[in-house]
Amino acid sequence: MLSRFTLNTLTPEQRLPQLYNYERPAEVKAYIADHSDLVPLLTRMQPKILSYFPGAYLSLDVEDAGAGEKLALVIIPPENSANVAAILHEVWWLASLDEAQGQLSISIFGEQ
Repeated sequence: MLSRFTLNTLTPEQRLPQLYNYERPAEVKAYIADHSDLVPLLTRMQPKILSYFPGAYLSLDVEDAGAGEKLALVIIPPENSANVAAILHEVWWLASLDEAQGQLSISIFGEQ
Protein backbone atom coordinates (compact mmCIF):
# COMPACT_ATOMS: atom_id res chain seq x y z
CA MET A 1 0.00 0.00 0.00
CA LEU A 2 1.23 3.48 -0.78
CA SER A 3 1.83 5.97 1.98
CA ARG A 4 -0.31 9.09 2.27
CA PHE A 5 2.74 11.16 1.26
CA THR A 6 3.25 9.12 -1.91
CA LEU A 7 -0.41 9.44 -2.89
CA ASN A 8 -0.27 13.20 -2.37
CA THR A 9 2.73 13.59 -4.69
CA LEU A 10 1.10 11.72 -7.59
CA THR A 11 -0.85 13.49 -10.32
CA PRO A 12 -4.59 12.74 -10.38
CA GLU A 13 -4.08 10.46 -13.41
CA GLN A 14 -1.36 8.57 -11.53
CA ARG A 15 -3.59 8.19 -8.47
CA LEU A 16 -6.47 6.48 -10.27
CA PRO A 17 -4.78 3.06 -10.52
CA GLN A 18 -4.26 3.27 -6.75
CA LEU A 19 -7.98 3.94 -6.23
CA TYR A 20 -9.48 1.55 -8.81
CA ASN A 21 -8.59 -1.75 -10.44
CA TYR A 22 -8.24 -1.50 -14.23
CA GLU A 23 -9.83 -4.50 -15.97
CA ARG A 24 -8.07 -3.75 -19.27
CA PRO A 25 -5.32 -1.30 -18.30
CA ALA A 26 -4.30 -0.14 -21.78
CA GLU A 27 -7.87 0.63 -22.82
CA VAL A 28 -8.74 2.36 -19.52
CA LYS A 29 -5.58 4.49 -19.58
CA ALA A 30 -6.24 5.52 -23.20
CA TYR A 31 -9.88 6.41 -22.43
CA ILE A 32 -8.87 8.46 -19.39
CA ALA A 33 -6.18 10.22 -21.40
CA ASP A 34 -8.83 11.21 -23.96
CA HIS A 35 -11.41 12.14 -21.29
CA SER A 36 -9.27 13.71 -18.57
CA ASP A 37 -12.28 15.71 -17.39
CA LEU A 38 -13.45 12.50 -15.63
CA VAL A 39 -10.36 12.32 -13.41
CA PRO A 40 -11.54 14.78 -10.73
CA LEU A 41 -14.95 13.09 -10.56
CA LEU A 42 -13.43 9.61 -10.29
CA THR A 43 -11.01 10.83 -7.62
CA ARG A 44 -13.87 12.24 -5.53
CA MET A 45 -16.10 9.21 -6.12
CA GLN A 46 -13.83 6.56 -4.64
CA PRO A 47 -14.03 7.62 -0.97
CA LYS A 48 -17.77 8.33 -1.31
CA ILE A 49 -18.39 4.88 -2.74
CA LEU A 50 -16.33 3.24 -0.01
CA SER A 51 -18.31 5.15 2.62
CA TYR A 52 -21.44 3.38 1.29
CA PHE A 53 -19.70 0.07 0.54
CA PRO A 54 -16.69 -0.42 2.86
CA GLY A 55 -14.40 -3.08 1.43
CA ALA A 56 -16.02 -3.04 -2.03
CA TYR A 57 -14.08 -4.08 -5.12
CA LEU A 58 -13.94 -1.10 -7.51
CA SER A 59 -12.87 -1.44 -11.12
CA LEU A 60 -12.83 0.60 -14.30
CA ASP A 61 -13.25 -0.78 -17.79
CA VAL A 62 -14.14 0.60 -21.20
CA GLU A 63 -17.45 -0.56 -22.64
CA ASP A 64 -18.97 -0.10 -26.07
CA ALA A 65 -22.26 1.65 -25.42
CA GLY A 66 -23.55 1.33 -28.99
CA ALA A 67 -23.14 5.04 -29.70
CA GLY A 68 -19.47 4.91 -28.74
CA GLU A 69 -17.26 3.98 -25.87
CA LYS A 70 -17.81 4.95 -22.26
CA LEU A 71 -15.95 4.30 -19.05
CA ALA A 72 -17.64 1.72 -16.83
CA LEU A 73 -17.22 1.77 -13.07
CA VAL A 74 -18.03 -1.60 -11.53
CA ILE A 75 -18.76 -1.87 -7.81
CA ILE A 76 -18.85 -5.27 -6.17
CA PRO A 77 -19.90 -4.61 -2.58
CA PRO A 78 -19.64 -6.99 0.34
CA GLU A 79 -22.77 -9.13 0.66
CA ASN A 80 -24.27 -7.09 3.49
CA SER A 81 -24.24 -3.81 1.51
CA ALA A 82 -26.96 -4.58 -1.04
CA ASN A 83 -29.64 -2.25 0.35
CA VAL A 84 -27.40 0.79 0.04
CA ALA A 85 -27.23 0.60 -3.77
CA ALA A 86 -30.47 2.54 -4.21
CA ILE A 87 -29.17 5.33 -1.99
CA LEU A 88 -25.97 5.65 -4.02
CA HIS A 89 -27.90 5.81 -7.29
CA GLU A 90 -30.63 8.15 -6.10
CA VAL A 91 -28.70 10.54 -3.89
CA TRP A 92 -25.10 10.78 -4.95
CA TRP A 93 -24.82 9.50 -8.48
CA LEU A 94 -27.80 11.46 -9.83
CA ALA A 95 -26.23 14.65 -8.49
CA SER A 96 -23.07 13.86 -10.51
CA LEU A 97 -24.67 13.02 -13.87
CA ASP A 98 -24.02 16.44 -15.38
CA GLU A 99 -20.34 16.30 -14.54
CA ALA A 100 -19.96 12.83 -16.11
CA GLN A 101 -21.39 14.16 -19.42
CA GLY A 102 -22.53 10.71 -20.55
CA GLN A 103 -18.98 9.33 -20.42
CA LEU A 104 -19.37 7.13 -17.32
CA SER A 105 -21.68 4.35 -16.24
CA ILE A 106 -21.92 2.69 -12.83
CA SER A 107 -22.84 -0.94 -12.27
CA ILE A 108 -23.32 -2.48 -8.85
CA PHE A 109 -23.09 -6.26 -8.67
CA GLY A 110 -23.88 -8.63 -5.87
CA GLU A 111 -27.16 -7.05 -4.81
CA GLN A 112 -29.54 -9.40 -3.04
